[in-house]
Amino acid sequence: MASSSAKAASIVYHESRTWSLDPTFNNYAKLSIQDVQQLPTYPGYPGVFSILNHPIINVHVMGDVTFVNRKALLIEYEVDDGSGSIMCIHWRNNKEIDNLVKLGQLVSVIGRVSNYRGMIQIRIYKICILVKCKVVPTYIT
Repeated sequence: MASSSAKAASIVYHESRTWSLDPTFNNYAKLSIQDVQQLPTYPGYPGVFSILNHPIINVHVMGDVTFVNRKALLIEYEVDDGSGSIMCIHWRNNKEIDNLVKLGQLVSVIGRVSNYRGMIQIRIYKICILVKCKVVPTYIT
């Protein structure tokens, strides 16, 4: 069986004009936060990441909000899914949603992966608050 370095060397990266034909390009890749943080950049395109030779721009992650920092122009959320945590940035364009997301809530984040000052982050397109369900044990007699 070939080693992982031999497989990586044999990957053919496509030109950007063919990316629209790739099924991952215009979709949100559902990944764990650890996988998002380990995404390598697509060779020759600094704002694009890759899984094998598939270009990845948009991702969908889910986790608990562990940090909230409200600034004048943006809100920073740190989201943790158990595999890692990632900073998610939401630019303020609607004052009504500023205080909806609170610390400890389970959220689903859809956004664009970017690299800011050497750290991977997600620029939020959509954030949804998910309801945590309490499991009530049921006994059958």
